[in-house]
Amino acid sequence: MAKSVFRVSESEAEKLVKLARRYTGVALDSGRLDFIQARLLPVLNACSLECFADLIRLLEVGESDSIKNAFIDAITTHETYFYREPSAFTLLKNTIIPRYVRDGRGPVLRICSAACSTGQEVYSICMVLDELSGMLDQVRIRIDGYDISDACISTARHGSYTAYEVNRGLSLVDVSKYFEKIGSRYVIVERFRRMAKFKTLNLLGELGAMPAYDIIFCRNIMNYFESGDRVRLFRNLASVTVQGGVMIAGGAEILPKEIKEFESHHGDGCVYYQRV
Repeated sequence: MAKSVFRVSESEAEKLVKLARRYTGVALDSGRLDFIQARLLPVLNACSLECFADLIRLLEVGESDSIKNAFIDAITTHETYFYREPSAFTLLKNTIIPRYVRDGRGPVLRICSAACSTGQEVYSICMVLDELSGMLDQVRIRIDGYDISDACISTARHGSYTAYEVNRGLSLVDVSKYFEKIGSRYVIVERFRRMAKFKTLNLLGELGAMPAYDIIFCRNIMNYFESGDRVRLFRNLASVTVQGGVMIAGGAEILPKEIKEFESHHGDGCVYYQRV
């Protein structure tokens, strides 16, 4: 079994960086040996591998889903919390949803959370829609969350969080209204778990099986990709956004100049992008 003193070599780090890009699109820095080692030593230990060379060999062959999933989970960033960047949810509540209803865009409202991590973004959207339930009483709602990590998707489906997680971004009123305390954990209300569907998906892959969405949240992931993959990501998302639909990116993110499928707008203190 791998020992904590085991070191990843420069050549191994370069191979692992290529594998990370192959499986996820994430652009790691091969010079950050300590970072790569810290992320992947737990994978060696969990999978009872003797060295990084064994991990590389198995990933290159690609026959073990469990090792591939452990690798993906280790190298991807899962930082998220409820109502992260609140202005995006203010925009959804005050501008985007009222306009959708006013324009009579259809009986089904489809919302996507791309790179949804462990589900907090999806359930924050559910809370906003719950506040607007009177406005949406004639609208059927579909919310889909996608992430490349099987472990994240499993957590999102269960909707079960620690006290620390629910206290990041939520008021006591929100916690009382939308969660049931079971033991030491807080479980999101069943109606939200029925409303939201989650699926493992690589956003850089083929998205043809996805429906067309009225609203897409894709936030705080752009910096993890190289420039060519950023263009690919947003072209993929444009292909599953209805004409006139909206995409919300992270507050510090600007779409690549090559992306002509969206035009930028300002509202409620943040930038959003409308499909043309």
